[in-house]
Amino acid sequence: MNYFSSEYRIFLVEHYVFDAWQFIVNTHKNINTAIFCYEIIDKMISRITNEHKDWLDNLIMKESQMIEDNNTATIEFGYDDFPPYNVDFDGMIVGYPFIIDKNIKDFFQYTRNSFDSIAQIVNSALLANESQDIEKVDFNKITTLLNKERYSSKFPKTLDWFFKIQQSDEFKYLNEFNNRVKHICDSKVIMSQNLLNYDVTNKIGSFYKKGKQFEDQDICVITKTVLDYVKDEFVTFLNALTEEIKLDTFIEGRIHNLKFYSQQIKDEPQSSFTVIFIEVEESIDEL
Repeated sequence: MNYFSSEYRIFLVEHYVFDAWQFIVNTHKNINTAIFCYEIIDKMISRITNEHKDWLDNLIMKESQMIEDNNTATIEFGYDDFPPYNVDFDGMIVGYPFIIDKNIKDFFQYTRNSFDSIAQIVNSALLANESQDIEKVDFNKITTLLNKERYSSKFPKTLDWFFKIQQSDEFKYLNEFNNRVKHICDSKVIMSQNLLNYDVTNKIGSFYKKGKQFEDQDICVITKTVLDYVKDEFVTFLNALTEEIKLDTFIEGRIHNLKFYSQQIKDEPQSSFTVIFIEVEESIDEL
């Protein structure tokens, strides 16, 4: 099923949990924003690599010409001779390293946000009438709640998915990286180019968090790994969620259908009216 189609929205209505749709959209938006951050990181690193190559090629060409002309070569260069690695943003000159550093932080923030949005989906779609205050819902709290006896037997597929995520290396990395940057200290981004060859280094430095050592990671590799992981797991989550929405748990008394009756009188607009109403099967007490 296409989870972003009108068909799926109708499915949510039919099971009286359409209020979860806003959080599905929000999760998707978080992931799409992370995709944008990843693409900016990838493009900026590619620019650095290509500009370094062009600079070195030009240096080698000058050296070769000097040797051809003089049988010897001496190359001198200073800071201003290196590629500037800058981009013009509407008149603001911004360095590639700054853009990369910022988008790394944004990337991990939005991938982490997507898991809290998933918690909001569960809160609305499965807990329904027993949903928690949305101001207090996050990924870990919903995991703890689903693990309680009242809910664990009702939603085992979704609970298993939450446990799997908590134990995964990808989630641990993105979660602890994001927490460190938000609450403790900036991340160390290592970017360097070899003056003698085409080698470049682009890494996120190692860090220690909650008793675990996280090693250096190539920037492009770790962001691509995490992005693919989040996209795949969101679909896996929606598969499990959809199966357990069908159980119609905790939805008693919910109504998702409104009807209306309208009368328009051309020459007597004051007598025109529209009434919106909810139908019940037997008694007004159903409301």
